[in-house]
Amino acid sequence: MPMASSSHEPARSRVTHLLRLAVFAVAATLLLFGPRAGPASGPAALSAQGFGVYEQGACAMARAGASVARPCADGSALFFNPAALTGTGVHDTPTGWTFGAGGTLIAVSGGFQPADGAPRTELDNDPIPVPHFFVRKGLGENLAAGLGVYVPYGLSSRWPAEFDGAFSGFDNGLESIYIQPTLAWEPRSGLSIGGGPVVVVGGVELNQRLDLSEQRVGQGDDPDLTFGQLGIPRGTPFGEVRLEGSGATGFGAHVGLRAHLGDRVELGLRYLTEVGLDYEGDARFTQVETGRTLAPNNPFGLPGGTPLDLVLQQAVFGSDGLLVDQGVTTAADMPAQAVAGLAVDVRPGLTVHSDLQWTGWSSFDEIELEFENPELNETIVQNYDDTWAIRVGAEARVAPDWTVSAGYLHNTAAAPAETVTPLLPESDRNHITLGAGWQFRDGVRVDAAYQRLMQNDRTGRTRSSDGLTGGPPTTDLNNGLYDFGAHLLGLSLSVEVR
Repeated sequence: MPMASSSHEPARSRVTHLLRLAVFAVAATLLLFGPRAGPASGPAALSAQGFGVYEQGACAMARAGASVARPCADGSALFFNPAALTGTGVHDTPTGWTFGAGGTLIAVSGGFQPADGAPRTELDNDPIPVPHFFVRKGLGENLAAGLGVYVPYGLSSRWPAEFDGAFSGFDNGLESIYIQPTLAWEPRSGLSIGGGPVVVVGGVELNQRLDLSEQRVGQGDDPDLTFGQLGIPRGTPFGEVRLEGSGATGFGAHVGLRAHLGDRVELGLRYLTEVGLDYEGDARFTQVETGRTLAPNNPFGLPGGTPLDLVLQQAVFGSDGLLVDQGVTTAADMPAQAVAGLAVDVRPGLTVHSDLQWTGWSSFDEIELEFENPELNETIVQNYDDTWAIRVGAEARVAPDWTVSAGYLHNTAAAPAETVTPLLPESDRNHITLGAGWQFRDGVRVDAAYQRLMQNDRTGRTRSSDGLTGGPPTTDLNNGLYDFGAHLLGLSLSVEVR
């Protein structure tokens, strides 16, 4: 029974899909929030484009994240502008402590409508919690230090296993946790600088079904003969693969500058460097029963009625097959961020904030996957574009202990038209936000925020490739329309100890 070639051809043709999983791994740093339990962010958490997460505090979230010129006094300056840890105009405790903690709950909705009129498929994500923690210590009139733990990049997507897109990925999560010690200094009144290193720890879990109809038989006179040509319907799963791992570690830096341009105007700038991650994980393959049998005169030379699952078990999932549990490695770059913004005191008790943000998603151009068995190695092309975001928000003090805020955000999409898949079905987005802050006792403040994310519908595809050629992505494979939206609720508590 000539099984040698049949054990390699089906798996080899599957390479493209398996590797696309790693695209996720590339995100291997990504998820913590929308990350479900392992990975943490999800389509739900994608408030910034690509798989970015910007909800690092309810106070800033309420004004659409526009905070680089004047961050909130809850320690979140560690993320929004490290230079603002000093006291001028933000913290009023030159030698005190500030502790800030909280999270954002992201509830996502959306789905895929096939262009051929087939039934719509809905996303199956649970609400995702994204945590943050900051601590700041004033070291005098012009010096402060702090430590922040936050998740600027994360992704999670869950689709029904029966969805055609499950052959690209159906239950996936990525996380990147940033740990940032920071020092800020105010060399003269009205000017401060700050920054520090960042340590990034990432994890990933990716799940994908394997379509038998796309696999080459590897027997007979025609080397390109597929199971589909033998009558196996498209979308017949014969296996699942899971890629998972944790502990990918990278290093970078985060710096900021803040300056008073007059009595009522402040300028803020910050830059978060690109961080490279080397990711190591395990690929685990599981056979899925098809319940089918071989027809007479089949290319395998086996009797008609022979269970196909038995043939696949021996040829593909057996110890000599390609789809056996093994190690996999990849590398990914978490993109850089640059933000510039202004805060203007329109009148006493009313401040308007505006930010312009650039994110270097073009660093996410391709992912190289290296499996223990080099026959599965593959390069996955993503071709992401750099993105821009415009944030505008306002905060008003309506009572001595109460503030209210509102904001608007627009950001462009990172994924080009040829790489919009179930893994990350994104498009340009508009957000509206509102919230309130209450200082219910001296030094203790609670903030709550609501954000509505509205994404433009976008054409995409359910399959990452045609399953056979493994060629570059193309819009020719787009076969339907993705829609997406989310409701976000944020809650933060901050305590100042003088």
